[in-house]
Amino acid sequence: TGNYSSTQYFIRYFQFDGQGTLQYNGTSPYLPNDLYPLQAKQFRLYYTSNSTESQSFDVWISDNFGNERQLNFEFNSSD
Repeated sequence: TGNYSSTQYFIRYFQFDGQGTLQYNGTSPYLPNDLYPLQAKQFRLYYTSNSTESQSFDVWISDNFGNERQLNFEFNSSD
């Protein structure tokens, strides 16, 4: 049997359309494609747009066992 109490989770993102910042509650904005540890199973991310064009970015959640899931986010300009 495996010991899953030692599982660590990580997050990284890559923005490919538009400009903006993604950050975890109260932390400095994430740098694109850098790996950051997640401190909790439930968390809230904040995205701030820095342009008037459409925004598209991917978020990857991974663990220290090599599992990874990708989420895609797309936002349209309000103009």
